[in-house]
Amino acid sequence: MSAATLSGEARSEEMSGEIEMAFTASDVSGQRRVNVRGVSPDATVRELINGLLAKMGLVQNDVSGHPLEYRALLEREGRHLFDAELVGDALAPDDKITLTPKINAGG
Repeated sequence: MSAATLSGEARSEEMSGEIEMAFTASDVSGQRRVNVRGVSPDATVRELINGLLAKMGLVQNDVSGHPLEYRALLEREGRHLFDAELVGDALAPDDKITLTPKINAGG
């Protein structure tokens, strides 16, 4: 699966001429897990997350109907990835990421 397949916006391997990435993504509960293959290293983390939300069947709106924003936690480094980071720079083969909803305190 190319990043273009995930998000509809990312460049595919054929366009970039680079090696595609493979890793595992799960939701915060660990009940929804997918093996992600063929993602272009030129895709941004935001493009990756947007593509994974539908693939994993994650809720995209809160109970009030407001859109939820998700972040990617890279288990190897114990940090959340920045939206603008490139997949090829942030992830290594066989990494594990966890998609977590971004929580904003207060109203």
